[in-house]
Amino acid sequence: MDHTSLGDRNITVLKEIVPTDEERDIISTYTGDVSLLSKVDRFFYELSDIPYLKSRMETWHFMLHLSETIALVAPDLEMIGKACAELTCSQKWLDVLRIIMQMGNFLNQGGNQVDAFKMSSLAKLMDLKSADNKTVRSFMIN
Repeated sequence: MDHTSLGDRNITVLKEIVPTDEERDIISTYTGDVSLLSKVDRFFYELSDIPYLKSRMETWHFMLHLSETIALVAPDLEMIGKACAELTCSQKWLDVLRIIMQMGNFLNQGGNQVDAFKMSSLAKLMDLKSADNKTVRSFMIN
């Protein structure tokens, strides 16, 4: 059994109806005549013998939709790549980062002076306000 013989629709359906571990345990204890089971129970009985069925269905579903997913995110990834390239070459961005670091060192006057900071600490600038309630961002924009 492979994903090409089942098709996307069947894989999607099977992925949703795969017997749970509890259901597999219940059906695996059945020792009677399988032909006496209802169609659904017989179907579950047959599925319960397939190792890693849920994982297989999820993997096959992923494989079948991978190219679509890549096509959806590719433009965003390309834009992010271009933005990163722009930032690494931008003198204005370097100036902004330099000003932020100087402001941080000024605020820490008498404390630790730093030569660098983590990019994640830029988010904290949104919380920093002056006595007249101006944010660092508004100060830098003006």
